Amino acid sequence: MNSSTPTYFPALTGIRAVAVLMVYFHHFNPFEGSTGFGFRLFAEFHIGVTVFFVLSGFIITHKYFLHRSVPVSVYLWNRFTKIYPVFFALTLLTFVVRGIYFDEAGRELSLALLLNLLLLKGYFSDFLFSGIAQAWTLTVEETFYLLAPLLALGWKKWRWPLLVLPIPIIGSGLLLHYLFRNLIPFGFLGDIQFLFNFTFFGRCFEFILGMALAYHLHTQAKWKHLTYFGMVFILLSLLALVFIGKEGKTGDNFPLGILVNNLGLPLLGIVPLFWGLITEDTWLRKLLSSRLFRILGESSYVFYLIHIGIFQLALSSLGFSIYTNLILLYLAAICGYYLFELPVKVYLRTKYHVPSTK
Repeated sequence: MNSSTPTYFPALTGIRAVAVLMVYFHHFNPFEGSTGFGFRLFAEFHIGVTVFFVLSGFIITHKYFLHRSVPVSVYLWNRFTKIYPVFFALTLLTFVVRGIYFDEAGRELSLALLLNLLLLKGYFSDFLFSGIAQAWTLTVEETFYLLAPLLALGWKKWRWPLLVLPIPIIGSGLLLHYLFRNLIPFGFLGDIQFLFNFTFFGRCFEFILGMALAYHLHTQAKWKHLTYFGMVFILLSLLALVFIGKEGKTGDNFPLGILVNNLGLPLLGIVPLFWGLITEDTWLRKLLSSRLFRILGESSYVFYLIHIGIFQLALSSLGFSIYTNLILLYLAAICGYYLFELPVKVYLRTKYHVPSTK
């Protein structure tokens, strides 16, 4: 690696805060009760998840696989210590609280707990929103984490064309769906829409685009105004999803909307935006690199896990507005990051150090 090559991109930490706020306002629409344009626009803020998926593909590749300097064992341990401890703690707490206060119990709840803890619930439509509802995305993320070393090796050693890889991956998902949909219960791989909206098979293009950006970031091609091009296309994608959506359903419930969300938006919107935030000196880069946005971005994972669930329900029971809830949840997330997520991660990596053997 060239010594001048940055290993940390502050603006991409800041963009995580923007992405998670979009997801929050997708779930808690400021125009709730309306059917107008404002409501429909905020309903499409689920694209924050797409931002996270592209970002994961880029960060994982740039940090661990761009120059193959990190052993796979270290990579997997680092991902586990980053993602799992806070998720494990919050999932157990969620099931305990729901068992006590909502009198939920039984075999199906036990299975839901098991699938949640194993990060497998995202493969089953019946359990997709069990436990921490929004954590279905972790099944998608973890699938990518496990496949990323193979994808990276394929690109570097066997020269697999990255942007063609989604074809066999999607094909594999469709094959698994048709082979096992009637053999494995609880809605394994659901229907075709489920496959494209909620599984890695349908969302793989977003991650692979992030990987491609990492590999081509420092090419000699001099693109200009990437930040603004990306921002404009993200807005156009949002508007397209608004007009594709109908009958109370968001645009990504329809085939054209899936193409916009899973293909057009990341390719022509998110990737150029990220590229611009890394290489261009703009006001947006300065804003997202500020200390405030970096703190919000660092604590965005905890915020994502608590913005729906027992904490949000407790606050809502007190009659607070969605804006007050937002502030209180983010304060809790910042505390959760600095008092739990970060120290536990550091402790595990220090106490149980994985040897850096090739």
